[in-house]
Amino acid sequence: MNYQRFENKKYEMLKHEKIIVHSAGIFANVFLNSIILVVAYIYKLDMLFAIGQLFTIGIIMNTVPVLNSDGYKVMLALFIYNEKKDKIYNSFVIKLVGYTNILMSMGYLVKTMFDIF
Repeated sequence: MNYQRFENKKYEMLKHEKIIVHSAGIFANVFLNSIILVVAYIYKLDMLFAIGQLFTIGIIMNTVPVLNSDGYKVMLALFIYNEKKDKIYNSFVIKLVGYTNILMSMGYLVKTMFDIF
């Protein structure tokens, strides 16, 4: 699929379609994180539980409507705002926190895999 065509199509979606598309990412993160936390609790895997907690921080950051995230795009769709015209960008600090979250999660995941095997 051509990326440019997808970019053009996302601006042509109806209001309820935009809300569904951007909310799906948040719900998928919550669903997968719930599975991680349940497995960590059942099998008493502390590192996996720490990973779940780090992912929870990412989910919270993803729902904040002030950042350029899924929460922001849902808010734009609710208020029928033109996303293409009024686009905001996250600051360097917000990006740094996001990348640090990903790196820490990957580190915990690798450590957990070494602990299990």
